[in-house]
Amino acid sequence: MSKVREMIDAWGAAELARILGKPYTTVQTWRSDGRIPYAMWPSVAESSAGTARVVTVREIFDAHESDRTEPSEPQPAAEAAE
Repeated sequence: MSKVREMIDAWGAAELARILGKPYTTVQTWRSDGRIPYAMWPSVAESSAGTARVVTVREIFDAHESDRTEPSEPQPAAEAAE
């Protein structure tokens, strides 16, 4: 699972949306995409201060880097064309 998705799941998309004053669908899209827009990183970090899952901008960056550099799950080999 994506580190960014895990991060959002730790708060819950609905709770993060409420904290940030964003529509739930916006945060759910971030979760589905596995990325938080760069411009939102400071707000997410600042808003996390009063929650059970406090994060820094660096942790958000590291989550994105980890997701970018981890190899994706192996895909089944394509069947030979007949």
